[in-house]
Order: sequence, then structure tokens, then C-alpha cells
Amino acid sequence: MTAVRIATPAKFRLVAPVAPEDELHASVCDALRYLCPADAVVNTWELRNAASAVEGARRKRLGALAGFPDLGVFWAGRLVLLELKRSRGGQLSPAQKALHPRLEAAGFPVRVVRSVNEALDAVSAAGVPLRGKVLQTLLSETLA
Repeated sequence: MTAVRIATPAKFRLVAPVAPEDELHASVCDALRYLCPADAVVNTWELRNAASAVEGARRKRLGALAGFPDLGVFWAGRLVLLELKRSRGGQLSPAQKALHPRLEAAGFPVRVVRSVNEALDAVSAAGVPLRGKVLQTLLSETLA
């Protein structure tokens, strides 16, 4: 007679959900476009991993740099570069770890941010005046 092994379920643990990076990206862009001065330019670069080797080769041929930050705020001769990462599990890639110090040495530091408020704080710290602040909801404070 063969022994039957019954798997026991893992312990249940309630954790706050982690939004996908695309949702963070959209929220940060919306907040920056609303709160930055009217003459500021907020731009994003869609340079994530290519869907195919052909697309990757095309991007490389056109000069796209692996590891380039997700978005930038241009204002009054300043450029604030932001790299967005999820609140849990978001890590810099090897390409980002190699490129970000080069950008900093060229006078363009990259700020890694994990929330809308961190992005706004980084932009404000770089000298870009903001027209307001985003308040956290009671729900997000409860889940934290």
C-alpha cells in the first residue's frame, strides 16, 4: 500500500496589494502634470523590455539606452529624472545600476521613487515648485 501525502495549505497572511508599475507610472504622471508649474514639461519614455529581438535591435540601432529612467520633468533649465519602482519587490536592473551613475556624473541625478508622494518630494527637492500636495487616503494608511 502506497502512502498518500496530503499537502497542507500555507498559512494565510493578509497583505496590502501592490499596484503594478504601470498604475504607479500613470498616477505619478497625472499628479506631476496637475501639480507642476504650467510651463513645466513632464515626459515619459516607454523603453521597457522589447517584445521581440527585432524590436530590441531596432531600439538599440535608434540609440535607446538600456536602463534609462522612466520619466523626466523639465523646468527652468532643470531636468529631474525619476525611476519608478513598485513599493515591494521593485529592484533596479543591472542596466539601470550601470546607467544611473553615468547620468549623475553628467549632472542629471536619477531619483528612485516608489509612490506618488515620493515622486513629488523628489521633484520639489530639485527646486521645481509644486501647486499642491497629494493626501493619502485613510484606506492606504490602514493597509500600510
